[in-house]
Amino acid sequence: MSSGPTVLFKASRFNAMRFVGGSLFLANSFTGAVVGFDSEEMASTRRLLRGTVSSEEFSPLAQALVENGFLVPADRDEMRGVDNLHDTLNDARSFELVLLPTEACNFRCTYCYESFLRGEMPDAVVADVIALVDRLLPRIETLHIAWFGGEPLLAFPTMRAIGDQVQAACAAWGVDLRTSITTNGALLDDEKLAFLERTACCHYQVTLDGVESAHDRTRPTSDGGATYATVWAGLRRLKASTYEHRVVVRVNVHMGNLAAVEELVERFAAEFGNDVRFTLDFHTVWDGPASRASGLEQIPDRESTLERLRNAAVARTQRDCLGFSAFGAGARYCYSARRNSLVIGADGTLYKCTLAFHDSRNHVGKLNAGGVTEIDAAKFALWTEHSDYRSDELCGSCFYVPTCVGAFCPFTRISEGSRACPPEKEYLDSTFRTASAIGIADAVRPSTACAEEGSIK
Repeated sequence: MSSGPTVLFKASRFNAMRFVGGSLFLANSFTGAVVGFDSEEMASTRRLLRGTVSSEEFSPLAQALVENGFLVPADRDEMRGVDNLHDTLNDARSFELVLLPTEACNFRCTYCYESFLRGEMPDAVVADVIALVDRLLPRIETLHIAWFGGEPLLAFPTMRAIGDQVQAACAAWGVDLRTSITTNGALLDDEKLAFLERTACCHYQVTLDGVESAHDRTRPTSDGGATYATVWAGLRRLKASTYEHRVVVRVNVHMGNLAAVEELVERFAAEFGNDVRFTLDFHTVWDGPASRASGLEQIPDRESTLERLRNAAVARTQRDCLGFSAFGAGARYCYSARRNSLVIGADGTLYKCTLAFHDSRNHVGKLNAGGVTEIDAAKFALWTEHSDYRSDELCGSCFYVPTCVGAFCPFTRISEGSRACPPEKEYLDSTFRTASAIGIADAVRPSTACAEEGSIK
C-alpha cells in the first residue's frame, strides 16, 4: 500500500470460499476474481479474511486480496455498489432491441418451444422498427440489435433492410452499434456473413446436439432432412473469417446423445481448439412439453454430467473453451429484467422474454406506426421492478447478488412465484472445479469486470 493514513479493511460480503479437492478456493462475485490457494497459503488467507486488517500490516498477499476485491475498506457500503450497478445496467443511454425478422424456421427441433405461427415481418413493421431506432438515437450512446427467430436468416432481405438503415443512422448520430445473432447456422453463406460483419455482429450462437448420429435426429429440417453437415460448414465459414466475433456452440444434452456429444467435443477440439473465438456451452435439453412428447430422456445426474463434459472439453482444447464467466458484475443478469431492452415480434408485438412468447404476461405492448411504443406499464413492471434483489430480501443478502442482480430469470418469478438461481451459484463446488481445470484459479488476478465500484467496462 502507498504511504498515507491508516485504513482498515474487511472481507467483502461478496466473497465465496470453498474447500474443493484439498485446496481453498475464493471468488468475488462483484470483481469476478477467482483464486485457488495451496496448503501453505490457506492459513494466511483465512486470517486476513477474518475480522479487520490494517493497511499498516499489509503483506503482498493482503495487497493482492485488496486489488481483487476480496478485502474492501471497512466503512464501505457494498450494497451501494450493487445499486449503482443496477442503474448502470439499466442506463437509458444504451438500448437493446431483440428483433424477430421472421417467426418461421427451416428446422423442426424436436424439443422446440416455438410454434412458428407467424412468417416474415411485414414491410409496415419493418418501417416502424426503423422509425423506433430513429426516435431512440438522439438520446442513446450505444445500441445492441440481437437477431432472433424462428430462424432470422430465413428473412435475410428483412434483416438487411433494417440493418443497413440502422447502421447508417447510428453512424450519423455517432451511436456505437453492435449486433448479435442466434441462428441454426444452416443458411450462413458468404453474403450473409459479409452483411453481419458489416453491421458489427460480434456474437453468434449456433447449436449442435452432438455429431450427425444424434444431431440430425433432434434438429432436422422442416421436411425431415439432415442438418449437421450444413451447420458444421457454417461454423467453418465463421472460423475462416478474420473478424473478431465470438461464436458460442450450444450443446443440448440428454440421455440419448451423450456419446455423440463426447465425440463432438473431440471434433470441436480438432477444428476449433486453437481458435479462442469459439466456445462450447453445455445444457441439458429443454424440459418442456415438446421434448417430453418426443421421448427425450432427461439426465438424472445433471450437474455432474455437465461438469464432466466441460472439463473434458477444457482438457482436449487446453484452453478456456467455455467462456468462463461465473462471477462478475452483471454477468448473470437477464436482459428481460432491463428497462432498456425490448423484444419485437414479427407482427410488432412487444415482449420482454424470448422463452415465453405464448404467456400473456410477456406481451408488454405494441409497436405502432411511426415507431411509437405502446407499453402496458403493469406488465412491464413485472419484469423490471418486481423481479430482482430490491423486492427479495434473501437475494439482497446473497453473496452472488452483484453477478445476477437478483434477476437471473424473471420469468421463473412471474410464472412460479419463486426465485431462480444460476447453476454456477447453485453448484458452487462444481464451478470452482471447472475454474481450476481451466487454470483461472491458479493465481490472484486483477479484476477486468469493474473499473470502479458500481460500474462496468
